[in-house]
Amino acid sequence: MIVFFLSRAWFFIDYPMPFFDPDTHDYFAPVESILNNSSPVFAVRSPGFPMLILLIYKLGGNLFHIIAAQNSFSCLCGIIMLVAVWRVNWWSAPFASVG
Repeated sequence: MIVFFLSRAWFFIDYPMPFFDPDTHDYFAPVESILNNSSPVFAVRSPGFPMLILLIYKLGGNLFHIIAAQNSFSCLCGIIMLVAVWRVNWWSAPFASVG
């Protein structure tokens, strides 16, 4: 977990303005549709991440909170993967944690 947080700390410390990738609109378009009381179209993206974005907006969050939640979920998935590998082959868990 220390490596996880150290590898992402630069973003939260030195990157005060989140940036947008070319596919960012594909994630926010369904959220805008729902916020405007129209039916969202999930033609390109599955509804999971847009629903997370909507939940964070409804709870009063902003783009920084979305990024923090995404990183938290990534850490949680890594921990779940580490525990799953540990249960199958305990000796290979350290190798799975860095991969």
